Amino acid sequence: MDLRPSLSRIACPVLVMGGALDPVTPPVCSHDIASAVGENAQLEMFEGCGHGAHRDDPDGAERVMRAFMGRVG
Repeated sequence: MDLRPSLSRIACPVLVMGGALDPVTPPVCSHDIASAVGENAQLEMFEGCGHGAHRDDPDGAERVMRAFMGRVG
């Protein structure tokens, strides 16, 4: 199922977090998702992380999420 065509209808800010080593959602897919969302997307890629940046780099993921929420909250 490919939902990318409908992602451009998202009106709120979107944080796309991807892992550079993610075998489930490879980096190219994270980039595609952010591109499909458009200007409302912020893409953050985590080096050395797999599918769960929050597990593989909890401190880095928390910093990114807190900064994102601080801007949109």
